[in-house]
Parts: sequence; C-alpha cells; structure tokens
Amino acid sequence: MSPSAVRHAVAQSATVRRQLRATSEPGSAWTQRSEPRIGYCTVAESKEECWKLKIYVGNLPFETTDEDLAQEFSAFGEVASANVVIDRVNGRSRGFGFVEMPTDSEAEAAIAALNGKELMGRPLTVNESRPREDAGGFRGGRGGGSGGYRGGSGGGRRY
Repeated sequence: MSPSAVRHAVAQSATVRRQLRATSEPGSAWTQRSEPRIGYCTVAESKEECWKLKIYVGNLPFETTDEDLAQEFSAFGEVASANVVIDRVNGRSRGFGFVEMPTDSEAEAAIAALNGKELMGRPLTVNESRPREDAGGFRGGRGGGSGGYRGGSGGGRRY
C-alpha cells in the first residue's frame, strides 16, 4: 500500500468510528470508556448526566477553588460539577476550569452573564467547552540538536 492509501484508510476508519460513537446507545461497546467524553456517554452515566453542557472558564485567579467556581455559576441555576484544573507538578491552579450545568438555558444565561465579568480582579473568559484539539505528533522526550563533541579525524576503519 502506498503512504497516501494508508493515510486515506486511516482517515476513513476514524470517520466511521466518530459516526458510530455519535449514534451508539449508552452501554454499547462504543460508549464503554474509562472517563466521560463529549458527545457520547459512558456505561456509568445515565443519558441525563451525559448531556450536561460543559462550560470552559478561563483567566481564573490562581486562588480560585472548585467551590468559588460553583458559587459564581449557582446564581444562574443548578451546577452539576465545577472543577478548577490543577497542575500535576506544582499543585497550583492552571488558571482555567470547567463547569457542568444540566440545562442549556441556564448554561447559556451563565455564559452570557459571566463572560468578561471580574472575579478577584481578573476578567473571566466563559464559553461553551469544545473538544480538545490534538496537536498531533510526538509529545515529550528529547528533541532538537545533537549537542556534544563531534570532531575528530573522520574516516576510521570501515570493516
């Protein structure tokens, strides 16, 4: 198979997988994942829990807690969950978080009211969460130049 034929086959199979996930019922093989995903449910979730609107909240002050975030959004309706993302290395907030609200109308009202509002002196960025886009390629590890001494007389024995 040529490289272009392989790329085409991979892209086609990814499209089919996405279509199956979007149309599959809770509990089927395509929905059995270890963590919740946007657009389809896991076995552990009911349909109501799966279709909560997930809201991205950016530019959070580093002192913000999950409770602070939930309190800000609770004025607009029920908050299913509120999570400030914490850095694994230093244990500090990364300055953004996510809030889940069960009804679209409450979530849209919260987005409209809180986007640009100041929280502890910082203007919030609030919008509907989008799936994370994969940058592709290799992550981590060493990269870059060769480094080290590469001199010498060259040549040497070949056999």
